[in-house]
Amino acid sequence: CEDSMASPSIRRGQLSQKQQQSVKKRYYQLLRSFSDKVQHSWIDIDDQLLSVVQNIVSIRSRLRQEWSLLNSPMIRKKAEWEATTEERNRSKPLSLDAQDGGDPSSWKYFGFQGKPREDTCSFHLLSSDVRLALLHDLDQHEKMIAGLRTLMSNLAECHDSLGRLVGNVWQYHLESGALFQRDKEGQECFEDDDKDYRTYESIVQGINEVFDMLSMELYRKQCLAPGVIDSTGDELLDSKDGYYDDNGFGDDRDSLQIALECCKSWPRKSGCSLVNEQRMFAVLNMGNQ
Repeated sequence: CEDSMASPSIRRGQLSQKQQQSVKKRYYQLLRSFSDKVQHSWIDIDDQLLSVVQNIVSIRSRLRQEWSLLNSPMIRKKAEWEATTEERNRSKPLSLDAQDGGDPSSWKYFGFQGKPREDTCSFHLLSSDVRLALLHDLDQHEKMIAGLRTLMSNLAECHDSLGRLVGNVWQYHLESGALFQRDKEGQECFEDDDKDYRTYESIVQGINEVFDMLSMELYRKQCLAPGVIDSTGDELLDSKDGYYDDNGFGDDRDSLQIALECCKSWPRKSGCSLVNEQRMFAVLNMGNQ
């Protein structure tokens, strides 16, 4: 049996102190590298994605309000009055009272106490203000959608990098296993080496378990993101009947409902998440021991 071994130094129980320290150091280096990438890359990107989705929900809710207000009879009438007043101001200089629409009482709104409490805020809201807010939110929504695409791509790349790191862990685990292998004919067992090997085995299994959880979580979010991205047509402003393409494929939910449901199910602590954070951080913190 001894002839079948590569050298006496790789037989179980014959690890030198230097070999034991080298093996332990390498295992914990790999664990810390994995932990750092998960906590400072994968989780950071995922948190940024949640923030983007929350911003999309906020913008879509404002777009509905702005579009509805811009098309309301009150704003249309006010827009006509603004256009008439502007045309009149161009044709001939007017007094300060006339520039305010011929209403001398308008000066009362510039006093120390400001606007009377009973007056509605719509008095000061111009149609151009609403239109400007609408255009700004549309521009911000487009940027958020672009950011969502970019971050999803970054998350996938980060996960690929994690996969390569897990491959390195398994490769080293198989190579170092020769240093701890049992002699087929019952070679003497050393308790300390056996304990170390069980520790390293738990590290590798823990890393693999965390990677499996993150893989399933990535797939789940890759299914959520397209729904938000695809629901950006004309129905973004006022439709509540869902969206459908030319082939009849689509969703019965409107764009705001889709973004809201995505936002609720996105966090890792949500009921839809496939990540057990307690178990994940227990594995990642093994490198701090």
